[in-house]
Amino acid sequence: MCDLLESGCVVRHSEIAKKLGPASLKIDGGLLVQVMVLDYKNCFGNDCWLVTPVSGSGEKFVKTGTLLWENN
Repeated sequence: MCDLLESGCVVRHSEIAKKLGPASLKIDGGLLVQVMVLDYKNCFGNDCWLVTPVSGSGEKFVKTGTLLWENN
C-alpha cells in the first residue's frame, strides 16, 4: 500500500513502519533525547513523526530532519 502526498511524493506504509520505534531527537545545542516514534503524518508537505520520550512524559509531532533513527 502507498499514499500519494500533496507534494507528489509516494510514501509506502512499509517504509513508515520501519521508522516506528527507537530514535534520537536532536534538540538545539547538540542535545540528543532518546524517544520512541509512534506515528507518522504529512502536514503541509512535511513528513512529521509523533514521538514520546523514553524517560519522561508527553508526545509531540516533529519534522524528519530532527530525528536520527537507530534501526537504519
